[in-house]
Amino acid sequence: MRATCVRLCMALFTLSSAMAGAPAHVPGRLAIELATIPAGPDQPPAALQSWLKERQLGLRAHFPSSAGSRRWSQGRLGAWWLVDTPPERDIPALCDSLASLPGVCSAVPDWVTHASTTPNDPLFPNQWALHNTGQARNSHGQSIGTPGLDLGMLTAWDLSPEARSPLVAVLDSGVDPDHPEFHERLLPGFNFLTNLPGAVDDNGHGTAVASLLGALVNNQTGMAGLSRQVRILPLKVFNSIGMGSASALANGLNYALHLDMDVANFSGGMAQDYGPASAVIEAGRLEGMWVVAAAGNSGDTVLEFPARHPLCVAVGAMSPCGEPKTATSCDGEAWWASNTGSGLDLLAPGVRLTAAVMGGGYRSDFNGSSAACAYASGALALLRAADLTASLDEIESAVEETARDLGTPGYDLASGHGLIQVDRALLRLVPLRVNGLVIQRQGGRVRLSWNTLAMALRYHVEARGLTDEAFRSIAETTSTSWLSGPQELALPGRQYRVVAILSDQNLDDELE
Repeated sequence: MRATCVRLCMALFTLSSAMAGAPAHVPGRLAIELATIPAGPDQPPAALQSWLKERQLGLRAHFPSSAGSRRWSQGRLGAWWLVDTPPERDIPALCDSLASLPGVCSAVPDWVTHASTTPNDPLFPNQWALHNTGQARNSHGQSIGTPGLDLGMLTAWDLSPEARSPLVAVLDSGVDPDHPEFHERLLPGFNFLTNLPGAVDDNGHGTAVASLLGALVNNQTGMAGLSRQVRILPLKVFNSIGMGSASALANGLNYALHLDMDVANFSGGMAQDYGPASAVIEAGRLEGMWVVAAAGNSGDTVLEFPARHPLCVAVGAMSPCGEPKTATSCDGEAWWASNTGSGLDLLAPGVRLTAAVMGGGYRSDFNGSSAACAYASGALALLRAADLTASLDEIESAVEETARDLGTPGYDLASGHGLIQVDRALLRLVPLRVNGLVIQRQGGRVRLSWNTLAMALRYHVEARGLTDEAFRSIAETTSTSWLSGPQELALPGRQYRVVAILSDQNLDDELE
């Protein structure tokens, strides 16, 4: 069903101090949403056609089929078009004029986007985000951090291997293809600023973001990323100074959707909503792609776009001490704070992190909700690859329900559902198999016995036959052995497994 058209024309917005002096929108371009999908750029509604001819302006599809999308003409995506103007034209005034035309639902400038990075400061190079022992240092060089307040990766890596290689699109400044952390890990990228193949980083932000979610693990070099088998699609939507456009973002998201990415990571934001990007976020959610975005770094109580979109996973930054990043958090970095507010879903580490840099080196001072966003994308990708049967909603619910509560009990606007706990989410999604399972005949019955698992509240005995596609539970016990009824031996080709059911309290005791 086609969404109701909403008037999107807006006045120029006030830029934050981090973007002072930058244009609020891209000169010479705006986006419109039509009430119906035209057959081509030479067949717009009559009123629009006259308007364009009178001003000698051009019209083109926002998501053209030549850009590689098979979905541009479906639903709301095909209703979005771009109007090209001379760079000196008054874009907001043109928006007002266009939005009043019959057949035009909305008109909006092509807003400028920006990477969500914060100023740098030297750090001790240790990845507290993956295993927090209190080893981080604040801006004064003092040791800080709360041991155990991390993503739970040491346990997560042991619990379950990824069943396949998850696919993550990194919409950023590109990725350094020669960095050793990405050896045979990058897919062929695309530059949506030049509309040419390739996405080589010329800023450094994208390389850092990609390394958090997907630097090679156990390669005896540098750092460890979160997902061990991820494949990364670099899509360049920021230039060398970390600026981009809303249209590049929307087209990058659509490209990622076309290539069946599991996750599209956008570690950036903008002040205004942009309808074409919203349309792809909604299409992506329907077709199995998360869009994960940074909350923003200005300390505002309103999330940036696209993080605030209801179907986007919005991620804020957490300090090493397990608190939402603020100007007074333990890291001592008083010059920035993570945005909070309605729509914030989760927190992830976002302060004083080890990350890759262009040219093959590393830094220990990568900050921002950009970094938190990357960790959330890596976590979702890992969980998707570990449980191929769960839906996006089921995985996201598992992440939210197992997140570590950091603020007011339950959901709150400062920390969302809390700190992502990859190990807990894995245990919620993927059955934990017991160790030492022994299957024996005993008279006319079957006896199963296994090793005690300290975390277990009870055990499910599961079985399947030769013609069964899946295991099903046939018994539940608190013991570490089970004796069947006599009918089990009469069932040919029987396979057994035992999975542990964990209580939240037992899980807390074991993982902490």
